[in-house]
Amino acid sequence: MARRPARALRAHAATARPDRCAALDEGGRCLVYAARPIVCRSHGAPIRMRKDSLPVIESCFRNFTKTEPAPDCVVDQETLSALVLAVDREDGNDGSRVDLAELLRSP
Repeated sequence: MARRPARALRAHAATARPDRCAALDEGGRCLVYAARPIVCRSHGAPIRMRKDSLPVIESCFRNFTKTEPAPDCVVDQETLSALVLAVDREDGNDGSRVDLAELLRSP
């Protein structure tokens, strides 16, 4: 990211609402789309998880409004979490969560 867009992104993150992703502009568009984190890339995909010990499949409410996701397109939450952790550790990190707003505000 060039210096000017990075400066603008930090300024935007400094004033972002706390109940909204710091990388979204006022129109809801992602300002870091090309370099978005893995968790953002998987958002909206149909994910199999457990709620109250029952298996459920969840996805973004805007997806699958007229059809159900094909079984071979459903991602298992435990598998997704394990893969994200493996990628994070491969990059030399410890799997700790990082607040996106804080990351965007840093120089």
